[in-house]
Amino acid sequence: MFDHLNASDSVAVIAFNNKPYLLSKPITNHQSGKSVLRFLAANGQTAMYDTLKSVVRTFKSRTSPVIIVLVADGMDNASTTSRDEVLKRSPTQTFASLRSESEIRATRALRLF
Repeated sequence: MFDHLNASDSVAVIAFNNKPYLLSKPITNHQSGKSVLRFLAANGQTAMYDTLKSVVRTFKSRTSPVIIVLVADGMDNASTTSRDEVLKRSPTQTFASLRSESEIRATRALRLF
């Protein structure tokens, strides 16, 4: 994923279980972003929609396009925010990809404007 970015593209890494954790502010050093991902491990509940709502709110004021790539080990089981509420706030494009269970179980990208 990082290999396909332009040198000027900023990357932020946000981990989550029952709440989001900013691991890397938006940076253009893609190697640093890649390194952070190597240390992530599944643990605890999955508040996927609450995290997306928080990310959308955080990056909503940016003038350049924002792409969110969400990697989760399972379905949301801890959010107070619904899927529909997130989609209403971040409406333009949604992509989904499922991989084998031994790899990443769900990947989702939202392109926001």
